Amino acid sequence: FHDLGLGFECVSPAELEHVKHLFPNLEVDRLLFTPNFAPREEYRRGFALGATVTLDALYPLEHWPEEFSDKEIVLRIDPGKGEGHHRYVITAGNQSKFGIPPFEIPRVVELIEKHNITVVGLHAHAGSGIGNTSNWSDKAMFLAGLTKHFTQLRYVNLGGGFGVPTKLGDKRLNLAEVNRSLNAFSALHPEWKIWIEPGRYLVAEAGVLLGTVSQLKSKGEKYYIGTDVGMNSLIRPSLYGAWHDIFSLSKWGEALQ
Repeated sequence: FHDLGLGFECVSPAELEHVKHLFPNLEVDRLLFTPNFAPREEYRRGFALGATVTLDALYPLEHWPEEFSDKEIVLRIDPGKGEGHHRYVITAGNQSKFGIPPFEIPRVVELIEKHNITVVGLHAHAGSGIGNTSNWSDKAMFLAGLTKHFTQLRYVNLGGGFGVPTKLGDKRLNLAEVNRSLNAFSALHPEWKIWIEPGRYLVAEAGVLLGTVSQLKSKGEKYYIGTDVGMNSLIRPSLYGAWHDIFSLSKWGEALQ
């Protein structure tokens, strides 16, 4: 990924340090730090490690403005409406902890002007497992409506959430249509770069979880298969209701029952 020119989005100082250990000369715009409810020391560490730091709450600006004075930052704004394959992965709206609500922007503008803080990017993210191809251009247009408050913007970060097929036969996200809608946005606003965080989309189909059956049990008409893997190995089904196809390697190649 590094050699392909991609950047790295981190949510903890340990992740930042790991990436910097691997790539000491990584450019600042290829290393994003997007913490949530982080203590002030972590923001300080993010700047020290040469990352582009994202703020998604008003609190740090009001209580620790000296950490951001004379620096460039990104603001994560709550677009108000999220999407995703499960309610737990929707990251916009009042039910989600992420992002600055638009009604707080006047106060944000007041503080960044007072402390000589430069907002170089705006960020919005709707959720995970999204199949709606207009989601990212919709978020871009939402952010474009806020740019009058921030005159030194260089880019808009539209987050990620590209849906990945989970069941055999599922329809794939039409990336060509996503690209077309974003190109249309860029034609209207050529002054801003578009950043995308594909994240899980790049690796979700790159591996398998291999387990061994340990026991079989039946309770009436219900049958249970016990394995040596559980939530400690793959928490998504229990946490998000995520579907993962299961195959028996000992019966590989046989017709499915």
